[in-house]
Amino acid sequence: DASLSASSSGFFGASGSSQRAIVINALSTGAVGSNVSPQTAAAVQSEVDALITRVPQINSAATVSQATVAACTATLGSAAVTLQ
Repeated sequence: DASLSASSSGFFGASGSSQRAIVINALSTGAVGSNVSPQTAAAVQSEVDALITRVPQINSAATVSQATVAACTATLGSAAVTLQ
């Protein structure tokens, strides 16, 4: 895998890539949990995927570390986690 300072767009690639799945699944399982409604988990996964897509559009120099921190922050601040 790439270093944390690598380009986020180059590392994460397109939606559905295995690199995205590493972050998305870890956040969904770790922050939201495995005993939640499937709809909640799917919503978190979908929104994290969308955020990872948007980060390099906002900042083309964004690194893997920055995109991952953004995804973690958004997940931990979400209503899905707050209500759990």
